[in-house]
Amino acid sequence: LYADSSADPEVVKEFRQDSFTVRVLPAPNLALWEQAALPLAVRRAGVGLLHCTSNIAPVLFKPCRLVTTIHDVIEFRRREFGDTKLTFRHRLSRTYRMGVLPRVAKLSDRIITVSEFSRQDIAAVLAVEKEKIAVVYEAPTLRPSGDPGKDGELLKRLGIECEYIFALGALDRRKNTAGLIDAYKLLRDR
Repeated sequence: LYADSSADPEVVKEFRQDSFTVRVLPAPNLALWEQAALPLAVRRAGVGLLHCTSNIAPVLFKPCRLVTTIHDVIEFRRREFGDTKLTFRHRLSRTYRMGVLPRVAKLSDRIITVSEFSRQDIAAVLAVEKEKIAVVYEAPTLRPSGDPGKDGELLKRLGIECEYIFALGALDRRKNTAGLIDAYKLLRDR
């Protein structure tokens, strides 16, 4: 696992205890970490496949085969949602991501995304073949036996003994929290 110097030392320690090799790579900023420190470290280590999990990957040079998780292309769609009041720091970050993401998509040997909607959107916005994009949902599933195993034990310990909906998001229009609440009401009424 590669991390930048802002990585939480406790998290790094926890991963190392799980038999992972963690390399913390110093760089003056995230862009230099992603575009210089990371690909150089990967090439030096002889890594055969790099999986970048947060929409961004090296584009100045491709150190090996590349899989990139692109969660969405919201930065290209903000105006449609009226979500344009951004801090200076967010605007700077957004400019970098929008500049790099189309090249990331082209260089990636495979793209992973979180839903069929995002797959369609990424293909359209970034001009990538849909066949290059795989959907991997971001939620745990029950084992084939239907036994929730450790997850069930944790829920019980937390006092959650019935079905539930867990949503992580924001009140932005694009998150459609109102739609989620309406869907919950429909389920409850049934």
